[in-house]
Amino acid sequence: MILILLIGAHFLADFTLQPTKLAENKTESAGYLLLHAGIYAAVTALVGFLSVEWRAMLLPWGIIAVSHGLVDLLRVAADKKWPSGGARFRSFLLDQVIHLALIAAAYYGFGLGEHTTTLIDGATASDTVRGILVCAVIWVIIWDPASVFVRKLFNFTDNVSGGSGGSEPRAGRIIGKLERLIIVILVLANQIGAIGFVLTAKSVARFKQLEDKDFAEKYLVGTLTSASIAIITALILGQYI
Repeated sequence: MILILLIGAHFLADFTLQPTKLAENKTESAGYLLLHAGIYAAVTALVGFLSVEWRAMLLPWGIIAVSHGLVDLLRVAADKKWPSGGARFRSFLLDQVIHLALIAAAYYGFGLGEHTTTLIDGATASDTVRGILVCAVIWVIIWDPASVFVRKLFNFTDNVSGGSGGSEPRAGRIIGKLERLIIVILVLANQIGAIGFVLTAKSVARFKQLEDKDFAEKYLVGTLTSASIAIITALILGQYI
């Protein structure tokens, strides 16, 4: 459970609490990069020290917080050197893999699951509270991180195919978020078959636009990626509810 909470803290601090303006400005200003690193350190400290005894959490927290800032610094340098959509997508993926790997390494390397606080022990002893915490982590993952992933994937596919690029429309992002939320609810309710109706309803609303081959391809990439993230996240974390 501790690992799930730390992963949730990561996605919360790295996406939900990092608006687009901050993400863009940190590539140009060290001050914004430090601001993000500070926010990340504060969020992971809040979750970490509430969940794990402070003596056991202090060094792992320091490693997670400092390494996050250093990895982000390297990513900023890489994005400046290789500014193409494809290179930025790959650096984004590598950045997230490294962050999550470091969190997992800190968790298992320091045995954080063996030093839980009485607060988290009491909370997770209740099936209801544990379910709420897991659902909160699922929501954090499927809301903003998934949207950012799909948007960067669009830029990557446009770069590969020679498309015009551009960001996903705001309405499309909101639809995608709601779609993932509904899919997660259906998976957790063991109604996976009903997901087809959600995707069908979305396709009907876009029926005329699907006549455009470029739009249809982009639509399929976005929809299938978005749905896959929601399904996989719900299937993996739903086991802990």
